[in-house]
Formats: sequence, structure tokens, C-alpha cells
Amino acid sequence: MQLFSIWVVWGSFLTVRGRRASLSQPPFSDVRTEGQSVTLTCTYNAAWTVRTLSWYRRHADEQPEFILWTDTYGEDSKADFAKTRFSAEVQPATKYTSLNISSLLLTDAAVYYCATGAGKHSDGKHSHTRIGIGRSTEMLKMAKSLSINGQITNFLIEVQEVLYPTLAAIGVPVNLLTIVILCRGKCGLSKCVTCYLVAMAAADLLVVIIDLILRHIPIVYWKQFTFVYDIHVCNIHAVLLYAATDCSVWFTVSFTFDRFVAICWQKAKDKYCNVKIALVVLGTVTVLSGLKNIFWYYMLSPRYWLINFPWFCEVRSGVMESQVWATIEFLHNIFTPCVPFVLILLLNNLTIRHVLVASRARRRLRGKSSGERTSDPEMENRRKSIILLFVISANFILFWTMFMVYSVCWRMLVLGHESMWLPDFVLEMGFMLQLMSCCTNTCIYAVTQAKFREEFRNVVAYPITVFIQFIKR
Repeated sequence: MQLFSIWVVWGSFLTVRGRRASLSQPPFSDVRTEGQSVTLTCTYNAAWTVRTLSWYRRHADEQPEFILWTDTYGEDSKADFAKTRFSAEVQPATKYTSLNISSLLLTDAAVYYCATGAGKHSDGKHSHTRIGIGRSTEMLKMAKSLSINGQITNFLIEVQEVLYPTLAAIGVPVNLLTIVILCRGKCGLSKCVTCYLVAMAAADLLVVIIDLILRHIPIVYWKQFTFVYDIHVCNIHAVLLYAATDCSVWFTVSFTFDRFVAICWQKAKDKYCNVKIALVVLGTVTVLSGLKNIFWYYMLSPRYWLINFPWFCEVRSGVMESQVWATIEFLHNIFTPCVPFVLILLLNNLTIRHVLVASRARRRLRGKSSGERTSDPEMENRRKSIILLFVISANFILFWTMFMVYSVCWRMLVLGHESMWLPDFVLEMGFMLQLMSCCTNTCIYAVTQAKFREEFRNVVAYPITVFIQFIKR
């Protein structure tokens, strides 16, 4: 006898012929045995009177498969495998549909989708309804025969329940401490570099608050955040979130370019690498990031979706099948973070080449070829600057790569390019790595900058010292 674990994941958002409907069902878990029956439910909220609903399922690493459609007039059409064991009903008055599966088999382990429709558009085997995006309302998974994709995804979701609160508890105070330490100006860094690093820490702090705390934690702990459904500001939230993310990314690019000029373009160093120019650059990036992401306000609806997909809001009518919106979002993913990837790699490559050439020249001038070992303060400063630059750049590339790849592939999949499909765990891992990147820069400064470590210890020890002195009194 085989055991079935029945797990409802969350609501779906699907588009049919350019019309919009949101579908949802709170998660639950249960254990069933082979041969038992199960009823999967789905509630919907549509802008029109729904008379027809369809059900689909997707086995691991496969495309969605049509099961059946049914309407309020009692008519239906089923795939061959569903004719005897699958049945469904629609209740338009309560906006409710259910799918009953009797005599469960091993092959019934799959992700199940419900989709709204306005008429009959199925040939009984394959649906002509286009599913806009896929995260099912309900998923059946086999306890003993989960795919590798399912096992990894489930494991990552469990990790997120611990990781996200931990990152929030660390990310906020650590970024605040970093801002305070850098603003004190005792880390041995130039004012220009300090300005960029403070801006990067501030942007990371905003991402931790707006993305991690206000988006991902409510998704992981949905039971405690059901009140979010009554707060209709999701599209505004999206604008702020993506603007903060763009600032975080492009501040890194700006810092990389500043260091490139300082190291490789000595003639422009005095004119460009100063606090005034740094403030102008950072201000310009901030304004452009806000303007660039205004489109989210018109693309997404104010209603939260509480689901872990690239879109965390319900989408406005017609967006899913719109080539215009698809192009805008694709360009969004190209500008952040694809273009920054290219720029950072290019600038770092040019910087490395310049440093290697300059180092060889300075060694010859200082008699390195004769075996003489003398300290070179200029090269030592360059070495520290290069280490800081490269570690920050590598941190960005490492933690953003997976999310960038998934975002582009997912949008291409929605437009019908089935070859672009990626497993669900790629998205989960991408989110986790992206959020971790907002808490790592402080560690980078601590590892690469001795004076920063000293200041960090002093700031952390200060309240403890004051407390001890107060007790002694």
C-alpha cells in the first residue's frame, strides 16, 4: 500500500483569452493511501460570470496536462485517463469549484491547476485555454516517490522558514551598523569610497525591509499574514521594492566604475572621484530607478497574491498575453541585472589588466628584478582597493546569477517558449541567494578592511561597556 501526501500549495492566477481571474485556496496537508479518494478545491474571483472551469495537472519535469472542463449547465469534457475516476463541479453563486479523484493511483501524484474559462474550448484531450503562469492551487505528492525537483523544492521551502527570519534579524542591525561605522569616517577609506559604500548599505537595508520582511516572510508564514489580502497597496509595494533593488544593483556598478577610474584613469581621478560627483551619481541612479519601475504600478493590481513567484501581486487584465508588457518586463530584466553583470565583468577585466601592467612596471623601476624586497605603499593601497572591489563584485555576480536566469526563462515560458522551462527549486534558490546578498557586504568589509573590523568591535562593545559601567555605579 502506497502513502500519498496531499499538499495544497496556494492560489493560481491564470489568464483565458485576455480576461482575468484570481484563484486561491489556503494550504493544508494530509496523508492518504493508494485507493482512497480526495477532493481538491479552488475559489475564484473573476470580473465576469464564470460558467466554465478547467482542471490541469503537471507531473514533475513535464508540461501541464489537461484533465477536464465542466460548466454550470452540467456539461463536461474529460481526457481519456480522467473519464472514470475524475469529476468536478462549479458553483457560480459561491465562486467555488472542486475536483474529486477516486481510487488514487501512483500516477496521480502531480501539481494540480484550476483555470477559469468563458466557454467550451477543449477537444477532450488537450486544452486550448492558455495558462498564464503556473503555481497550482493544490499539489499531490508521493511520500516515497517524489522527484528530485520536488524533494529539493520542499527542502528549500523548509529552509526558508528558518533562513528568512534569521536574515531579517541579522540584515537590519548589521546594515545599520555598517552605515554608522562608515559615516564615522575612521575606516581608512576615502570620502568618495565611503559615500558609495554607505549608499550600498542603505539600499541593502531597504531591500531587507521591503523585499524580505514585507514580501517573502508573509509568503512563508501565510497563516499569520492573511490580513494582507485586505491591504490593497501591492502595486505600490512592487514599485518601491524593484526601485530599491535597482538602486542596490546599480550602486554596485557605480562603485565599480569609480574604482576603475581611480585605478586606471589617473587623469580623471581628481575630477570624478570626489564626494560631489559621487552624490550626483547616486542621486541620479536613485531617481532613474524610481522612474524605471513606475510601470509595475500599471502592470500589477493593488491586491496581494502571497505566492512565491516573480510576481507577488495579482496581475491586471490582459497583462499575461500582452506582447507589450512582456517586452517591458523583459527589458526590465535586461537592465537589472543583466547589463550590470556585463559592466562589472568588463570593468573588472580592464582593471585587472591595468593593475598587472602597472605592477610589472613598478617592480622593474623599484629593482624587483634584482631580488630587492622593499615595501611599496602605493601598490599596497591598490591591492587593498582591488580586493575590496573584486570581492563585492564577485558577491553580486554569485548571488544574483540564478535569479536572473530564472526570471528571463520564466517570462519566455509564459510567452510559449516551452524549452525555457526550469525546475521550481531554481526560483526558490534564486530568491534565497538574492536576499542573502543584502547581508553579506558587512562581512566583506570585515574580512578585507582591518580598520573596519576594529571600528565594528568598538561599536558593538560600546553599549556593553556603558552597561557594565552603569552596573558598577
